[in-house]
Amino acid sequence: MIIYIVQAGDTLNLISRRFNIPVSEILKNNWVRDDLIIYPGQILFLPRRRDDYCSDNDGFYSPDKDDCYKDDCYSSNQNEYYGLGPWPWDNYYGGRKKETFYVVQRGDTLQIITSRFNTSVDAIVDANRMAGPSETIFPGQVIRVPIVCNRA
Repeated sequence: MIIYIVQAGDTLNLISRRFNIPVSEILKNNWVRDDLIIYPGQILFLPRRRDDYCSDNDGFYSPDKDDCYKDDCYSSNQNEYYGLGPWPWDNYYGGRKKETFYVVQRGDTLQIITSRFNTSVDAIVDANRMAGPSETIFPGQVIRVPIVCNRA
């Protein structure tokens, strides 16, 4: 799922078109008033499929060299810049690497989440600096999920 914060001027139809998600799916995953009014600052949970992340036009922002200021570029170098070290999955697999944030649902396990995103338990454990694969996850918890998009 994508965690989306409603911006001024947003409507359900606009968000639906922007993310290519039917309004009915947005409503199914969120509490929205009967009059369908949403407010700036409201948090919406938007469902996504793994294929959406791996398309060439996936809506993820990838800065180029002109967007980087000094050494503070948005990449795994940014983590190193802030003293956090490289992203844990930088050397995991071949293919393009992306990430998403996922809101844990009731009944989810790391194994269920990995099957949805075609990743590994170890990658999720490392990305979230968990103690190990047996660490308990809770509904509502937001976790980072590394996604690998292999080129054919």
